[in-house]
Amino acid sequence: MTADRALKLYVVFLFAPARVKVRFPFTNVKEGLAAIGGRKTEVFVVSRRKPRGMMYGFPNAFVEDAVGVPATSRNWSTVAKIVARCASGKLEVRSAK
Repeated sequence: MTADRALKLYVVFLFAPARVKVRFPFTNVKEGLAAIGGRKTEVFVVSRRKPRGMMYGFPNAFVEDAVGVPATSRNWSTVAKIVARCASGKLEVRSAK
């Protein structure tokens, strides 16, 4: 799926567990977004080109509205790069103070 250039994949990291029971998948056709699954504090989203135009939908507000908590979104390729750097020891992970 990551090789399909018509799609963008995102991980939406929730500030806290969802305030409401989330049933997957949930979609926003106008924005070209589909939340396809998740865990306690992550939601996995597929973004397609919007029906009118060349833009892709961005999942942050879409997911925040659905789960009722603040969130931050990262493209799957960014998440994969961070994980690879951590695994290789090239990225030091520090806790926030």
